[in-house]
Parts: sequence; C-alpha cells; structure tokens
Amino acid sequence: NIAQNLRRVSQRLDGNIQRAPRKGKILDGFMLLKIAGVDDPSDAYEANLTSMQIQGTIPEDFKYFSNISFIEAGENSLTLKDLETFEGIEELHLHCNGIAPGTLDFHKDCFSCLDTLNLSYNRIKGSDVSWLKSLPKLARIDLSGNPLVRLPDLSQFEALVQVAMERSDLDNNSIKAFATLPNIEELNINYNNISNVDVPQSGALSKLRVLGLAGNPIRKCVSISSLLALPALQRLVLWSTPVEQSATVR
Repeated sequence: NIAQNLRRVSQRLDGNIQRAPRKGKILDGFMLLKIAGVDDPSDAYEANLTSMQIQGTIPEDFKYFSNISFIEAGENSLTLKDLETFEGIEELHLHCNGIAPGTLDFHKDCFSCLDTLNLSYNRIKGSDVSWLKSLPKLARIDLSGNPLVRLPDLSQFEALVQVAMERSDLDNNSIKAFATLPNIEELNINYNNISNVDVPQSGALSKLRVLGLAGNPIRKCVSISSLLALPALQRLVLWSTPVEQSATVR
C-alpha cells in the first residue's frame, strides 16, 4: 500500500538525498501527511511548511501527493530542486530560504503547471533567472530582495504577466531586459537604483498597465518621458522619488 511504499522509499533514500551534510528536519511523505491533516496523499491539496526548519526532502515520496497545488514554504532552507517532484503544483512560495547563487537549477520537465512563484529575499543573482525560462505557465514571479543587479534577456518568458523585483539592486540597464517581456502587465521595481527609464524600442511593454518606480533616484520628468508612449499604462507609482516633488508631476 501507499504507506509501505513511502516507508521503503524513505528508508532507501534516508541520509542520501538532500540530507548530508545539512542538519534539521527532512520533509518526507509521513511528515507531509501530518502537515496536511490527511491519511491519504491524494486527499492533500495544499501544504503550509512556513518556518518549520526544513533543510532537506525525500522527493520520491511526493509523487503520491498528486493533488497538491499550493505550497507555502517560506523561511526554511529549501531549493526548487527539493520540491520538483510535486507534479501538480501551481503556486509555490520559497521566500527567505537562503537560496544561493547558482543553485536555482531543477529538471527542466518539472513544474509544468507552476503559475505563481515567490523567491523573494534569497541570494539569487540576475544570471540565475535564466533557469526559470523553462517554466511554461509561469505568469507571476516575485524576486524582490535578491541581489539581481543585472538581468538576462527575458523574451522567452512568454506567459509572464506580473513581476516584482523590489530592492534588487537594479539599475537603468534593467529596463532593456524588461522591454523584452512580450506580455508583461504589472511591473514592480520599487526601491532600486533606476534614475532613467528609456523604453528602447517601439512596441515594447505594449501591454504594461501598472509600473512601480517608487523609491528610485528619478530626478527629472524627462527621465520617464518615454513612458508616455506606452498605450496600456494606467498607473505609475512614483512616491518617494525626487521627481514626485515636481510641480509638473502634480
């Protein structure tokens, strides 16, 4: 039965997968049943793992939890690879997990249903973002609080409509990367180092409705004048910027 299979898998993999040399709790099938409050893995639809000091997993156990679509796993020590065997997951929160540069890899045929991903306040670099382009349904992502600095070309993120990258050490060059997003509608880049917004080509950001630039060192209206050409833009957030005090903006 399922319980016996879980036990065999756990015994075979115990101490091998995502365990050494780390210390702390290891998430396996039995622990997940308890967290979800169910007896049968197929009756589990979501899991709240917040602040449970989880530092590793037994991924083979998770194939029995085929109906889990939502996982809240903030404030642990997990990576995407730890959870890649949840086949039906649609929304995943992995904020504050200490995810280091170069560790955002996972098998590219995983997370095929993932729609919403929160990776905020980790240690992810801009170059790591390229790993996420293999997620075919990714529509919303939060990478706030990571030292991204510089972003790669984002044109392959065709499903992405909502992006948050607050406090991510981004500068003016990031606008060129955002302009390659074909379907972006909401972009939050508050509290970065952006002083000039120059939309580089005609037709770029044509679906953008909401743009957050609060807390950036934007001093002149001319620095954001290119935004006037965006046909769908409805809301522009500029509070806590030098230009906010301009009578022209008022």
